[in-house]
Amino acid sequence: DKDWTPYLKYDNVTIIDIPVPLNTAQTVNWARHIAISEGFDVLWMAHHDMTITEEMVLFSKQKVLDIYNSGEKWGVVFTLYDVFCAFNVEALVNVGGWDSLRFMYYTGDVDFYGRLSRDGWKVKDIGNEGIWHHGSGVTRTDEERASVVQHIANLERILYIEKWEEDEIMKNRLDGGDMIW
Repeated sequence: DKDWTPYLKYDNVTIIDIPVPLNTAQTVNWARHIAISEGFDVLWMAHHDMTITEEMVLFSKQKVLDIYNSGEKWGVVFTLYDVFCAFNVEALVNVGGWDSLRFMYYTGDVDFYGRLSRDGWKVKDIGNEGIWHHGSGVTRTDEERASVVQHIANLERILYIEKWEEDEIMKNRLDGGDMIW
């Protein structure tokens, strides 16, 4: 009977709790919507299967603050790719959400980060010391699920190619090896 609240305030940070199970693209789009509607400047996201040291949290917070205050046109700050990252909400408004029609899981990030870069928003990387991505143990232990996941990844790759075949910048991301399969 506990009241559900989507927010938890902690040290000037609002933690958003997702109310229902969503796929990756839906999760990012839902958080994007909240960040925009609440007037956030920065949206932090973390994979559910990661560990981070307190030192890296503090380091990341300071680096993002420095980048934010620099006046540079930045879209996202990576640590260990996007295992723990910060989005500039202005860029989220400008570029739009993740393509949840085509990319439910594995290619939405490549598509989104490509659109950020294409539109002039810098993708920054501040290092990965003190962050561990444990990866999904489910696909390593469940052969049927692993097979389904591989089929979805293959389908999303085809959909990416079809979506961007007329856009040279995005097509070159594919040809240039930016997509990891």
